[in-house]
Parts: sequence; C-alpha cells; structure tokens
Amino acid sequence: MKMLDSKSVKFAFLSSFFLILTMYTGFAQRLFVPVFFFFLVLFNLRKLFKVKKIFLIFSFLSFLFVLPLIYVSLFQGASTRFKMVFIANDINYVRYVIFGYASRFIDYCYLFFFWIKRYLNYLQPRFLFSDALQMVLPGNIGLGILYPFEGLFLVFGIFELIKRRILHKDMLLIWLFTGIVPDSITNNEQHAGRLLHIAPLIFTITTLGAVSLWRLLNKKVKGIKSFFILSVLVAFSVLNILFAWLLFRVHFPYQKSEAFDEGWREVVYSVMKYQDNYEKIIFDIRRGVDGPYMVSNPHMYLLFYSKYDPSKYQTIKKVFNVYGDSEPYFAFDKYSFGYINWYRDSKYKNTLLVGSPWSFPKEEDLGNKLIEKIYLSNGKPAFYLVSTE
Repeated sequence: MKMLDSKSVKFAFLSSFFLILTMYTGFAQRLFVPVFFFFLVLFNLRKLFKVKKIFLIFSFLSFLFVLPLIYVSLFQGASTRFKMVFIANDINYVRYVIFGYASRFIDYCYLFFFWIKRYLNYLQPRFLFSDALQMVLPGNIGLGILYPFEGLFLVFGIFELIKRRILHKDMLLIWLFTGIVPDSITNNEQHAGRLLHIAPLIFTITTLGAVSLWRLLNKKVKGIKSFFILSVLVAFSVLNILFAWLLFRVHFPYQKSEAFDEGWREVVYSVMKYQDNYEKIIFDIRRGVDGPYMVSNPHMYLLFYSKYDPSKYQTIKKVFNVYGDSEPYFAFDKYSFGYINWYRDSKYKNTLLVGSPWSFPKEEDLGNKLIEKIYLSNGKPAFYLVSTE
C-alpha cells in the first residue's frame, strides 16, 4: 500500500477544493460533478483501492466543502430552480402522463426513454454545428458549439482519442459522456450554456484532431495537392468565421434581440427622464412584439441602469401581491412590477405605465398619453411609455 505523505494530502486537499468549488459556480455543475465523480470511482475501483487512505481523505474533504451547498439546497430554497426545470415538468412528458397510461411504472419507463432521447439530441450534428446557440429563428442556419470546418477536426480527434495511449483517457471519456447529463434532464430541448463544463474537453479533442490531420497531410500528400487541400480548408474556415460574424452583427440583433431583453436599458433611461413628474410608475413584466409570450424581471434592469442605491433597496419596504395571487405585483418606492390592466391602471392619477404595445389600446386612441416609444434593433416597437394624465 502506498505510504501517506504530506504531498499527497496537499494534492488531495487542492483536488477536492477545486472540484467542489465548481459546484458553486452554476446549477449544471451541481449535477455534473456528482455524476462525474460517481462514474470515475466506479471505473477505477481497483486503482483507488491501492490508495484508499488518500482517497478517503479526498472524499472526506469533499464532503466538508459541499456541506454549505447541501444546507442551502435543503433549507434555503437553492433547489427551487432544479425543481422548476426538471425533465418531468417538460410539457411533452406532462401531456403524455395526463392523457396516456394510468400506470406509474409505465410513466417512469417513458420518462427514462424520454431522457435518452434528450441525451442523444446533444450528439446530433445539427446541434453541434448549427443550432446550439439559438441566435436565429427556427428553420434558419445558425451557430453551433463548433464551426462546421471543425467537424473534420472533431472526427480525427475522436479517432486519435480512441487509438492513442493518452494519460487518463478513461477520465476524459467519462468527462465527455457525463457532461451532457445535467442539461439532458432539464425541461428544455437543448441549452449550450449548460455545456460549458465540457467545452475545454471539446476544444482539446478538436485540437488533437487538427494536429493529427496536419501530420497526415504532411506525410501522405505532397506538392500541389497539399497546397490545394490546405487552401480549401483555409477558405472554408474563413467563410465559416465570416458567416459567424455576419450572424452575430446583423441577423442575431434582428431576429433574437427581444429574446435577450433588448430595450430595457432604453426604457430605464427614458423612465429616469420622466419619473420626477409622476407619483407612481408601473412596469408590465410581460413582453413580446406579437403577444405576451415572455416574462422578464424589469426591476433588475431598473436597479442596475438607474444606479439605485443598494443600501436603500435592501432596507426600503417592499410590497408583494398588490392585486392578489392572480396578478403577482411587486412594488417598492414609486415603482410597481406586474401585469398592466389598462381599464384599471388608466384610472390612476399621475401615473406612468410602461409596457408592450398590446398592453394598451391602439396608438391613435392613446393620443397625447403616449409620451415615448422604444424600438428593437429590427425596427419593431417594443415598449410604450404611457401617462394616465
């Protein structure tokens, strides 16, 4: 049995500290680390048995570091987000449970295969090279986790990872396949942001493939053929990068700006110009050019862009559910946030209403009450500022 020394204890401490620290950085990591750790131990039991003392120290330290996270998850509501996005809440699965079989066992079986389908969706080429970032409307070609030209590097990299004797290859493979688990058990189709913890591994594999392809070309192809192949690869790469730049600078602001809460900064700046003239300002938390299909948190943008005093906000009285549970109003100072009801709110005196165009009557009916309009990058009106006077 390997002797226990101070150097081993130091590395056990650092390894457990940084591994558990990862769990404090995001919800996906809180799921990924335990799954990754479980399978890593499962496939290395024989090796770990030879260093069981240091492994026990590592496990004990990890448990100590994760205790605060366990506490806030169980008693401080930190697990609320997970409950909201868990795959069992997915509308497609819920619809099946409601209208499908009555047997709970069959429902659980369906949930398992429903999860398998979600997991495999992350391995689809379309997600990897086109749809992952969701920067364009459905049906249009967008950006994936990798550029299309990196697909060739990815293939070569996978072959290299399989055939070459790479140190800790088993850990890399476990990292790759368990990294998809957190996002695959959520109630949305695919979310590239929750895969950031495997991004370094993806980049490592593609880099390994690029080096392998370069060596192969130098070995097998000479002269004009080598120059032609490299020229094609460089041209294709440049076109991919140019397309990504155009997508980011032109198409993304036009097609998806609203989905990323564009307009709230301009709204806050406008409200700051007029707020001294009003006793009350009401923000509609629903938004959407074509209808109320999105709900946001305008109070966060108000606090940030108005540079509202944090100490004042922490101590000022806040009011919840002004109009009951059916309309979740939240209010502080002269600001209220909830659902605008024109027939009710228009009766308030000296009040400024901020909402999407469909929150109000037609523009011609508002007349002088419409004091300003906020537009999206695509030219569509996103918000109206309407006075009740």
